[in-house]
Amino acid sequence: MRHWAAAHIAAWLVLLVLSGAPADETASYAIDVGIKTLQVSYRPIIADNGQNYIAFDLLANVESYRETRTEPAIKLGPQLGDSEAGGEAIKVQRPALSEATVREFKIGDASYILAEAVDGSLRVSDSNMGSIGSGAIIQGKRMYIAEDSLFAMGIALSYAPETGNMRLLGILTSISGNKSEQTLNITTLLPSRAAISGIEGGFKVVLEAVFVKESYERQILGSSVSVRNLPYHRLEISCRQETITGYKLYTDEKSQTELSVHLANHFNVVSTERTSSGEIALTVGFTRPVEVKTQVLQSPPRLVLDFAGAIYREATKYIDVKVGGVRQIRVGQFSQDPPVVRVVVEMSRLLDYRILKQGSGEKYYVQMLSARLGKAAIMLDAGHGGSDTGAIGVTGLFEKDIVLLTTQQLQRKLENMGYEIVLTRNNDSFVSLGERADYANSALPMIFVSIHANAIENPQFTGVMTFHYKGSNEGVKLASAIQRALLSSTGAVDRGVRTANFFVLRETVVPAVLVEIGFLTNSIEEYKLRDPHYQQRIVSGLAAGIDEYMRTFGGG
Repeated sequence: MRHWAAAHIAAWLVLLVLSGAPADETASYAIDVGIKTLQVSYRPIIADNGQNYIAFDLLANVESYRETRTEPAIKLGPQLGDSEAGGEAIKVQRPALSEATVREFKIGDASYILAEAVDGSLRVSDSNMGSIGSGAIIQGKRMYIAEDSLFAMGIALSYAPETGNMRLLGILTSISGNKSEQTLNITTLLPSRAAISGIEGGFKVVLEAVFVKESYERQILGSSVSVRNLPYHRLEISCRQETITGYKLYTDEKSQTELSVHLANHFNVVSTERTSSGEIALTVGFTRPVEVKTQVLQSPPRLVLDFAGAIYREATKYIDVKVGGVRQIRVGQFSQDPPVVRVVVEMSRLLDYRILKQGSGEKYYVQMLSARLGKAAIMLDAGHGGSDTGAIGVTGLFEKDIVLLTTQQLQRKLENMGYEIVLTRNNDSFVSLGERADYANSALPMIFVSIHANAIENPQFTGVMTFHYKGSNEGVKLASAIQRALLSSTGAVDRGVRTANFFVLRETVVPAVLVEIGFLTNSIEEYKLRDPHYQQRIVSGLAAGIDEYMRTFGGG
């Protein structure tokens, strides 16, 4: 609750400044109406007798606001001073009221009347002539509606710390499903901004500058949809589905008060970038896993990829690439039943390619390759670094130092062999695990090799071991090649090729391994790791294993 208290204190400070300022129609004031910031020449908010009042003119910026008054004569209910005759309300003429005072208007589907009561006060009534809130006042020939009256209409007042302005929040006006179009349709009273993301069993939409008076849950399109307020002027709509469909958010850019979620597994072009070891890489994503089929065609040379079970609702998209041997990438809906999205990579000359899958098939990387060896890029990852020392040897040798030294020597050896080397770190700096994986997935080297030194409670333990991620066929080939070459070069104890759920193995889409070059907790092996001659034997083994993999499995 602390953040709410701070926001309300700031809001009252702003109101005190606004209410104490002299009226000046030439001045400029800022207020947020939903996510939109308005500049107005009048005070948008004033305070009177402990109540906040909001300028009536601001309602003109509500998308659904409509004035419906046609004449100043209005029918006032008894609560506004009418008497009854024969059980019927008497129409009271108020010719002295100016057109600026009497208002009949709509917000959304609700009708309201703002008029003067017999006691001279300005009241706001609903379509049933029921009085709403504290009414309104006039200041400087301008009408201001009380905050509680506005709240009854579905508008709340708060403070927006990100802009430093007072903000009008709009209520969630509707949420419904369209079965034929398979869409979840959402409307808000004031402009909002929405983001969508997956959750277990479905998805959620989070809207900014939107609220509901009470949380609720209902069934829509066979799914459980729950609505609740979040801190900082946000609203969450969670949809848990019996059958997971996938989703895509569409918004009305003009009004920013309407949005819809199309319930299908949508194809999204994530990026088209030049990468190491290649001409270009097309990254595509889905909201649930799909399978891909490929074929290479001639005249002209092109790679065709069909993603089954996916939807692409937009018109056929043409991406002009003109990088190396890739001319253009074309994306479109190949068939509706069954749904298939087709991607065609048009080439000026036939290129090699590889397809890398992330997770169960929620994201694919389609990498066009100019050469599988020669200038092929290899990413070397020196473990730990900076404040993260890694393991500490029996005489104080830091893992981060010995693996950086080994990685730099390996870089030079591989470069002399004709490979292009990319390092995740080249100095004593801290690089997070997420940054290492992200770097690998954006650069898309041919392989990723992470170098570490080991530690264990048993000081007698020695040897080398190489890890790969379970289920990675290329990973086990690379790990086996490196382990064999290391053993041959160093004569170290064989601790085997193993699987592990290490972050950099799990989250890196290219073939990846993690090599433990020795145990710092064994005094003899730590001494060896300090020896420049033994270091060269490690480097030679690593380089030989990498080269064997590249020549045998990398297509060189």
